[in-house]
Amino acid sequence: MVGVVDEKGARITAYGNTERKHGKSVDGDTLLKSFHHKVFTGLVLADMVERGEVKLDDPIAKFLPSSVKVPTRNGAQIKLVDLATQTSGLSRLPDNMTSADENNLTPIIPCQMYEFLSAFKLKRDIGQKYEYSNYGMVCWACAGTKSGHNYEAMVEQRVCRPLA
Repeated sequence: MVGVVDEKGARITAYGNTERKHGKSVDGDTLLKSFHHKVFTGLVLADMVERGEVKLDDPIAKFLPSSVKVPTRNGAQIKLVDLATQTSGLSRLPDNMTSADENNLTPIIPCQMYEFLSAFKLKRDIGQKYEYSNYGMVCWACAGTKSGHNYEAMVEQRVCRPLA
């Protein structure tokens, strides 16, 4: 599904089904459970970079409470670009997540995220290898709020409203 805003106005182009077998066709009213979070998070990050509010090479520690120990490796820090490109070295999901549905990130609260991040040991150098991380996107969403912005409000104002 793609949202477009141009001289013709706002519109949504959709293709595909909600499930491989027997799924419904997607349209502008289809909620894509996990997918939308990553797309919106990436769009908000791009907008913040464009506005000069953050830089892609900013370390994520800059936006987290000072009590959080962000893992490093060989002197390198995890940066926003590493979260956005899935090369942070963070695991797919935090091991202290209590949800029975591993794709549902709603139950992750900041204290759980910070606890996990402070104890996490990177197994490879940052920025060296792509490894999908839902956790990295949640980490950015929380870091974005620490940059002085409300994540939900940013998604509404910077993504949803322009796309109507």
